[in-house]
Amino acid sequence: MNLELLKPEVQSFIRSKEITNVEQIALSKSPFPGVSSAELANQIKSRKKAAQKIPSWYNTENIIYPPYLSMEQCSSEDTAKLKAKLIQGNKIIDITGGYGVDSLFFAKSGKKTISIERQKALCDITIHNAQALDLQDNIQIYNADGIDYLSIHSETYDAIYVDPARRAEGRKVYQLADCEPAINTHLNLLFARTNNIWIKTAPFLDINAGLKELENTKGIHIISIKNECKELLWNLEKNYSDSIQIICHCIGPKQIKTLHIPLEKLKIKILYFPYRQDAFLYEPDAGLLKSGAFNFIAEHYNLKKIHPESHIYWSLELNTTFPGRIFEVDSILNPKDLKKENLSGNVIVRNYPDRAENLVKKYKIKSHKEQFLIFTQDIQERLIFKAKIVQHY
Repeated sequence: MNLELLKPEVQSFIRSKEITNVEQIALSKSPFPGVSSAELANQIKSRKKAAQKIPSWYNTENIIYPPYLSMEQCSSEDTAKLKAKLIQGNKIIDITGGYGVDSLFFAKSGKKTISIERQKALCDITIHNAQALDLQDNIQIYNADGIDYLSIHSETYDAIYVDPARRAEGRKVYQLADCEPAINTHLNLLFARTNNIWIKTAPFLDINAGLKELENTKGIHIISIKNECKELLWNLEKNYSDSIQIICHCIGPKQIKTLHIPLEKLKIKILYFPYRQDAFLYEPDAGLLKSGAFNFIAEHYNLKKIHPESHIYWSLELNTTFPGRIFEVDSILNPKDLKKENLSGNVIVRNYPDRAENLVKKYKIKSHKEQFLIFTQDIQERLIFKAKIVQHY
């Protein structure tokens, strides 16, 4: 870590260049002898990313940012805060500390936290940022391999947190066994140090595949922000063999909507109903869709599902506790009549034989801020709902 970055004139320069083209800064001569143009460009670019991703750090003086790739891959403030609430206990070890976002939010929640990170550069940044955030009394940071650290030290913890690297030799991987560390091969060691393991994985990990790799799974937390699935958080408990829960946490601008789904409820059967006039349309949040509990959603929220594969629901009642978008239908269009219409709206495609961008071109659909065109099908026919949104999240 280059301490020259902390000089007041350098920090002032970084803050003042937020809207400047960082590529131009990277190619220009640095105005500071001890700081390269590349370092300045990276701090500006990463700080700009932090404005949306970790706003409390963005608004804190003298935060040092890592290489931009680490900023892209690290947890957001919203997900880190949620995990700090979900993971119980007073003493936690994060064995894949990375840039330190999760570790430092654990520490901020009052937990005594140990953070282990193999890359010394990231370790040094986390040590500095802990001081900048006045969290140094709640966290210990070590430059080591997390698995090696647990092997050498017999200390026990209330919980172990791990975020395995999902890149191997420059390529993305899709199974836990291919991640680093391959956490499914080290479970005996981890359970010798704690009764509770929490594993962060990418949202594209298949839940059934994960269950095959991870024994003693108690809960699978699906975390989404504004209808975008961000991560899966697996809770493993020592010797656990009871019912597994899927818990969806849908983070919106003002609240978090949560749905608990017993794993066995994924198999329930329901009836399907064609859309009824004057009903509201319900589109589940991406986190709910990731769960695969399409029929349970209908049962739990007392909704009617229009087709086994469409994942669009309706109800005559407006239920704002629903995690997802709700629409008020203005009219229903027949696909045969579309070329006669002067169409405008945001296009949504659900179980319809074409892509949104193709439909926009084919029918010359103009964009519209609040109007939506939902191309789908119910159990009777293909149809297009012309609708206004009444709830975004």
